Amino acid sequence: MGVGSYGIMANSWGFDGSQNFPPPLSPYNKFALGWLMPRRLSSSGRYSLAASDDVPEAYVIDGGMPAGEYLILENRYSTDRVALPLGGLIVWHIDNAVEEIE
Repeated sequence: MGVGSYGIMANSWGFDGSQNFPPPLSPYNKFALGWLMPRRLSSSGRYSLAASDDVPEAYVIDGGMPAGEYLILENRYSTDRVALPLGGLIVWHIDNAVEEIE
């Protein structure tokens, strides 16, 4: 399953359909472009995560995952630039073995 309306690559019109508030690039795309360097989490604990529209911040968890797979944690909220129906923590599951989504 893809990211649906939470990623600009899947929905450039945005949730309201106006094209005025398209969703941002995913943290995976930002990382691939060199716009974001996620912090790797290697131990349990309490962490804070700023809203991604305000600060280029994300966490990566790869411990306990199969080779080539990892999770990216992102905090998203509606702002004057991004209209989302709900805000909060998004957990992106990345599997580098998948070449395309059917």
